[in-house]
Amino acid sequence: MNMLDTITKAYRFCKRNVTATQKGGVLTRMKIATGRRYKFDIDASVNTANWCYNNRLNRHEIKCGTSLDRICNADTKSSPKKMKEFIQQIIRHETEHGIQTDRTNVVGTWCKDHGIPFRLYNLFEDCRIEYNSAIRKDGDGSFRWVKYQDVDASYNLASSLLWAIKINEAGIKKSASAYVPDWTGTEYMVYNGKRRKTRLIVLAFYRRIIATTCSMNLMPICLEWIELFGKEVPPSMGDDTINGELDPNSPEGEEVDETSQVEVDESNHDHDRKSSWWDQKVKPMNDHQISRIARAMNSIVTKAKSTKNKLSTMGSKISVDHVIQGSERSFFKRGRTRGKRKVTLIVDTSGSMESTWDVHGGREFVLAFRQLARKNLIDLDILLTQVDHRRCAVSKRIHKTDTDEWINNLDCQGCGEGVMQCIKRFLPLIKKSTTSIIFTDACLTDDDIDTQFYRNLGLNMIASYIEPNDWAVGCGRKRMNQHFARSVIATNATDLARRLMREILKD
Repeated sequence: MNMLDTITKAYRFCKRNVTATQKGGVLTRMKIATGRRYKFDIDASVNTANWCYNNRLNRHEIKCGTSLDRICNADTKSSPKKMKEFIQQIIRHETEHGIQTDRTNVVGTWCKDHGIPFRLYNLFEDCRIEYNSAIRKDGDGSFRWVKYQDVDASYNLASSLLWAIKINEAGIKKSASAYVPDWTGTEYMVYNGKRRKTRLIVLAFYRRIIATTCSMNLMPICLEWIELFGKEVPPSMGDDTINGELDPNSPEGEEVDETSQVEVDESNHDHDRKSSWWDQKVKPMNDHQISRIARAMNSIVTKAKSTKNKLSTMGSKISVDHVIQGSERSFFKRGRTRGKRKVTLIVDTSGSMESTWDVHGGREFVLAFRQLARKNLIDLDILLTQVDHRRCAVSKRIHKTDTDEWINNLDCQGCGEGVMQCIKRFLPLIKKSTTSIIFTDACLTDDDIDTQFYRNLGLNMIASYIEPNDWAVGCGRKRMNQHFARSVIATNATDLARRLMREILKD
């Protein structure tokens, strides 16, 4: 399929004139509705398509990329007719920006001043303009994106779930909640003071977004979203520009400041940090998800150990004494004994873990280990580690007096990780463990883990990491390999538990 020809055909369809028998193409109608001319370009450097308003020339400028086949489903990609229709809908989407989106630089300035990622704002704005276009009397109805793009059955990144709700056009459906995919992250969160399902909280945000009347009205909703779900938005689900200006904090525009990394002050440890000193934020407890993750870890409940010379009715060697006695069990063979596994779980509570802990199932992952320990199926020690605001590496061993609610309500606000300090402090405890697990995101700003040194001590340490973005797993893997000799990554907590168990059982 020649994408250049297909885009050209779609463009010609969208610029049809208004006549007595046809209402004209979307580009022509945008020009009439706004009283401003437009310029359309095919630009291979553009990922999908974008719109901006050139205030100097008083015109709309729309650019369409040539890689649109990367964001559509297989049926669309294999059909020139469907691909042309898909591109027509993309152009229609950009013309809706021309009609509805703020044409000044006020929104971009506000986003920069308040730390709102341009990509997040653009996702919200896409929801708003597509809903208004679908219900407008002189519009073209629904976009029917599901004909051209696939929606997954489940998500564990809130912005991806919001995108799926937009693609399903839940706002114009009779039962909107039926068009919200499943959520595999933390099942319940607190929203407006009430315990609610996370997938329905995202739907509530979507409903608030489509109810707004202008671009600027999205700003307070963006700030609330960031407070609850963080700033993560996959690159495929939003653009990093507002009215032609690139987000200064985007990967393309960001410069890494090496001096901003936290250095651990090894001379001033506050090792025994009291429970009352750790930041807390009330969150709903999800016992169902905790139990589900715990069931996925049942395979580590017992520790198998090889033993020599176990008596049996069959084997490779004969026990002369037992043959003389006439015993049926007169052969030696290698056997396996079973016992309780001792696990040490080191939990990174630095600020970069906030979304992992609050939204993506991190606290449920940790509490699942504690559920196994409470049932006396494993011996467990949980160690918390972070660098505090004074740049002191602090750590804590969870005691029986620390409730599950206290662990559930931990607020990950540390200024760094302090993992090395924690390992050194609790080295005797860790050395007694059958398995030691480090739960982190590998965004380590202090010393790298000296994997060779700790392997030489005979420590069996495995790092684990929840990466909700499929597209970012490769980058996460590189970070994990930089710091750890053995590591496991998954896109949700339950899958991480299963993969971690498979890794543990290799020992």
